[in-house]
Amino acid sequence: MNGNISKEGIQKDLEWMSRVGIGGFQNFDANLFTPVVVPKKLVFMQPDWKDAFKFTAELADKKGLEMAIAGSPGWSVTGGPWVKPEDGMKKYVWTEALVTGGKKQTIQLPKLPDVIGKFQEAETHAGGVMGGFVGPKPQYAADALVLAYKLPSNEKHLMDAKPIMTKSGGDFDTKLLLDHDMGKTYFLPPMEVGKDMWVQYEFETSQTFKAFAVGMGEAGELAEFNGGPTNRSLKVSDDGVNFKTIAKVSNSTLPFITTAIPATTAKYWRMCFETLPATISPIAAMMGMTEIPKPSGTNISEFVLFNTSRIDQAEDKAGFSAWKEQNDLRFTNRYADADDLRIVDAIASDDIIDLTSFMQADGSINLRANESEIVNRKSEIVLPEGAWMVVRLGYSLTGRQNHPASPEATGLEVDKLDKEAVRRYINAYLDMYKDATGGLMGAKGLQYMVLDSYEAGHMNWTKGFPAEFQKRRGYDLIKWIPVLTGRVVNSLESSEKFLWDFRKTIGEMIAENHYDVIGEELHKRGMKRYTESHENGRIFLADGMDVKRNSEIPMSAMWTPGSLAGGSDEEPRSEGDIREAASVANIYGQNIVAAESMTAIQNAFSWTPEKLKRTADLEFASGLNRFVIHT
Repeated sequence: MNGNISKEGIQKDLEWMSRVGIGGFQNFDANLFTPVVVPKKLVFMQPDWKDAFKFTAELADKKGLEMAIAGSPGWSVTGGPWVKPEDGMKKYVWTEALVTGGKKQTIQLPKLPDVIGKFQEAETHAGGVMGGFVGPKPQYAADALVLAYKLPSNEKHLMDAKPIMTKSGGDFDTKLLLDHDMGKTYFLPPMEVGKDMWVQYEFETSQTFKAFAVGMGEAGELAEFNGGPTNRSLKVSDDGVNFKTIAKVSNSTLPFITTAIPATTAKYWRMCFETLPATISPIAAMMGMTEIPKPSGTNISEFVLFNTSRIDQAEDKAGFSAWKEQNDLRFTNRYADADDLRIVDAIASDDIIDLTSFMQADGSINLRANESEIVNRKSEIVLPEGAWMVVRLGYSLTGRQNHPASPEATGLEVDKLDKEAVRRYINAYLDMYKDATGGLMGAKGLQYMVLDSYEAGHMNWTKGFPAEFQKRRGYDLIKWIPVLTGRVVNSLESSEKFLWDFRKTIGEMIAENHYDVIGEELHKRGMKRYTESHENGRIFLADGMDVKRNSEIPMSAMWTPGSLAGGSDEEPRSEGDIREAASVANIYGQNIVAAESMTAIQNAFSWTPEKLKRTADLEFASGLNRFVIHT
């Protein structure tokens, strides 16, 4: 931790491990809260650090201790300063232009958002769960596809209904909540605990809507550990006094979320945020916070009402988050709750036109009124009469970084869907250790890599994704791109099936292009791997068994119950985690089931064997046969 390294300490640790019968160790170079307690701090991969690491490898070999390193500096997951922006983790982004077809025109498509973040132009200010972004923030975006689809004939823009916009408090113009820029947020101050903060749209006559969306800018990086926002709901009224709740918004940690509702008619529409009593999160408690803060207000960036259908929780289902898939049954059964949610305004796939090859380098597209007007068929196309939405879809960086690592060893997480980017990453990393060990890797010295619990957030695009989707699912995704923006194509059922295929493709690519490629490169050097995956809500879209199936030692984790800020909820998740690893070993033929074991936060050196035995017994009962004791 924090460069607290000395050869004397290394020798004492390893000699003690050998003496008491510990079989080996997993070495992490991390950076968190520990003060510097050695005469000279050793910095990752600097000459003194490498000298100490070589000493470690040689002594481990002499003592017969198994030796492993983490998959990156810090403990999650695979990233570092040598990862170039084009090799970083990506999400898809898009811009839109409303066009009237049937006439000669040149349209200019807006540029793609190029800021780092979870979704669209909402910028993130943290590269990892434990702190802010390290180093200059890269700006990167690239085009992938362009298409146009014909809008439903009954679609109306919200501003055409001329809403009167009001709010419970705050110093901002509510019209900005309809500017299509979720990167800019505005503050609603807190009310009394239990009362709502709100933004309201009042109409001259009652209006009917079928979906709504709310943006909150950057959702806190720690929200994945804290359950996400739970206080959001849409309420309506006919008199502006008596309101009823139409829908609760999911607890997604994304900066923007869409919710489908039964067709509802009302004059007053209010987006509400209940003022909750403040609490201390587990992470805040770990960082030493003891004073309960005052109730906080909320940021809001967008509040949009739609009179035509949208996919419920489209952003979660498209892989920007995996939170709903494991924590909210509404993810799969919400539509079953109301029959009229299935009566949708769908876009016909025949009304979707591929314009990818017609976009010019400056983002413009030349449209003609009819075929006879076309001069150059490579750069001009006819868009038939009617209202059309043109979508420019591409990808930018999520901005996640390996953590918690020293600043000198922190950089972008590598794109887990791009096998060649992963190959470049892992070989650059292993070459550093080849130099640091003097080549003592493989059968002797440094033998293993441990890929710790996945904490790098979500990704849902890479530069080769359309071809991978075609290969794996057997059809072209171009006709389904509107679904990725929240629209319904052909039918609700077929759109949901596409989203399932989309997530399935991401999951397969994570397992094969990240975990298996790392395994291949380790094998070339005579090394093997331990592989964790799930642990908790920080999960990805891949199947945890798939990512471990080719690992020599499937691994999991179990915290000491009651250790995580006084809670005990980690126990069932840990049982499930170990049982998954045990199932992998049973099905795929490994004979060791390991787990990061008896992890605790706070109360240092207070965990006695008497206290720990219950956890150890539960680990054995769940299928473990190798403890990796977390210190």
